[in-house]
Amino acid sequence: MAALPPRYREALLLKYYNGYSAAEVGELLGTTAANVRQILARAKRKLAEELAERGEIV
Repeated sequence: MAALPPRYREALLLKYYNGYSAAEVGELLGTTAANVRQILARAKRKLAEELAERGEIV
């Protein structure tokens, strides 16, 4: 997670750790729910890439 940009980290933590909806995360980050879904998709892709590079996932 530390390798992710702060915006990605924030969105992931708010959505999956704190359980907020995309709309709620959008309000907290000052953006739309649609943009939050896009940020989350990019964040998950980036996280998967980072883990794959480290050999932690296949």
